[in-house]
This record gives sequence, C-alpha cells and structure tokens, in this order.
Amino acid sequence: MNRLICYGLMMGLLLAAPALAETAVAPIDAAKEGIFTPAYLLQSFAGLIIVIGLILILAMLFRRFGDTAMGAPGNMKVLGGLSVGQRERLVLVQVGDKQILVGVAPGSVQHVMVFDEPLANTQGQDNPVSAPWQALFKQSRGKDES
Repeated sequence: MNRLICYGLMMGLLLAAPALAETAVAPIDAAKEGIFTPAYLLQSFAGLIIVIGLILILAMLFRRFGDTAMGAPGNMKVLGGLSVGQRERLVLVQVGDKQILVGVAPGSVQHVMVFDEPLANTQGQDNPVSAPWQALFKQSRGKDES
C-alpha cells in the first residue's frame, strides 16, 4: 500500500515537471527584456499616485473630523490663539460656559485669566481695528514682489 502511494506521488511529480519548467523560464525571459519596461513603470507610477492620493484624502478627513474622532470632549474647544513671542502663545479655551485664557510656552502652560461671560469676538468675525493693518500688509507685500 505504501509503495503504491509513493509510486503515485512520483508519477504526479513527473507529470507536473513540464508545467514547473515553463514557470521557471518566465523570470529568465523577463531578465532578458529588462525590468524597467514601460508597462512596469506605468504600473509603479499608478500605484504611487494611488498611495499619495489616499494619504491626502485621509489627511483631509482627519483635519475635518479629527477632534471628534479622537474622542475629544465636546464641551471643551480652542477658540483662538495669539503669538506673543517666538515660542510663546496666548490661547483662549472654552470649557462649558467659561472661557479661559492660557499662556503656552515650551515646557509650561499657565493660567492667565478666566472669563465668566463669553467674549464677544470669538466666533471668527474680523476685528475692525485689524482691517487697516491687513490692507497695509497687502500693499507692502505687493511692493516687495515687484
């Protein structure tokens, strides 16, 4: 019985040998053509474009839904910030009904002030005082570029 199984396996291998030989010749033919064929380069470039596209789409989705997806509490949010030095910032944070002004520097975060009533201009409206400054900066940029 064991001999019969061994003979059957050997016959199967002998019959499969031509098919194995054909697949063994294919890499040799590819080496003769060269691996940088136009089809290979097009396929590699298309794969690269797809990966970069996925990265960009995921970055946009994370930017749009990042705070809620990461489990940030809904009653706490950053309303704005102002740079007061090279590495120092003042940040306005809303927690519930109160707004807290926090000073942020490398290695430290300090409480500056608590506002019991919300500030009026925290919803992204332009400050009327900043409009002339913005116009002045736009004019000076136009002069520098020309």
